[in-house]
Amino acid sequence: MRVIVDGVRYQWTRIEGLENWNAAFQESDRGKGWIESYKRKGGNSYTQINGDKLTVIDEDIPLSKSGGFYVKVRNNYRVGLRVRIDKGNYWDSGGFKRKPSPGRFNFGYASLGPFQFSDAFIILESGDALSVDIDGDYDDVAQFKVVQGGQVIFNGSAINRNVSLKIDEVRILRPEQDEVQGPLEGDGQGDLDGDGVIDSEDFDPYDPDIQKEGDIDDDPFEIEDDEAVIIYDQEDIGGYEIYVSPNLKPDPFPFLGYLGLAAFFSLILRGSSNG
Repeated sequence: MRVIVDGVRYQWTRIEGLENWNAAFQESDRGKGWIESYKRKGGNSYTQINGDKLTVIDEDIPLSKSGGFYVKVRNNYRVGLRVRIDKGNYWDSGGFKRKPSPGRFNFGYASLGPFQFSDAFIILESGDALSVDIDGDYDDVAQFKVVQGGQVIFNGSAINRNVSLKIDEVRILRPEQDEVQGPLEGDGQGDLDGDGVIDSEDFDPYDPDIQKEGDIDDDPFEIEDDEAVIIYDQEDIGGYEIYVSPNLKPDPFPFLGYLGLAAFFSLILRGSSNG
């Protein structure tokens, strides 16, 4: 996935190890990694972590608060989150404030027997944020809010069910190096790096920046500080690479959930009559 800004080519490069929530929090506490800031409301008991999965817990005990969570992505990082809400039809509740861009916010529904779920695959990058407040218990965390490109895409009501956030992958934006690899032609008349100088006369036939001795490789190596390279326009995504995620389509057989529920109660009633 490549992006060109001001003539400089950048690549969204996948990085390993930060798919684990605890590792990501530890990096964030050191001012590093993909998380710029975060809030875990209710402590570890109500934002439970299992590797790449964080579950915000719904607590139904009277006078007790449920969990809440907020996360904001650091500049030049991109994370894919798989969201599951233990509640059906949540995306149809009127929370969308703008039409989401393709590939950045895919949503749908699923069922498992009598249980209904609202699923989504959400891309957050460079200042984007997501927040969950299960029961609306906290003033500084929205109930379910997604901000992409500086705009509120979704802002829904309290869910009153568990919400899980699974990290699919993490990428960082890095300048692309233009060195090439491959075999040279036997007669040296080829131009492997495409710099206009045949390989036999090219001081470095693998690097288009170096054609003769003394030339300098001008590839950028790092993005300085935390300056945002890309600020994308939510309404105009032309020129930007779109993260292609698996389609989340509406469950084509939602009645199976109700069928399972009917079978469950039928067995109970049959058992009662046999008794």
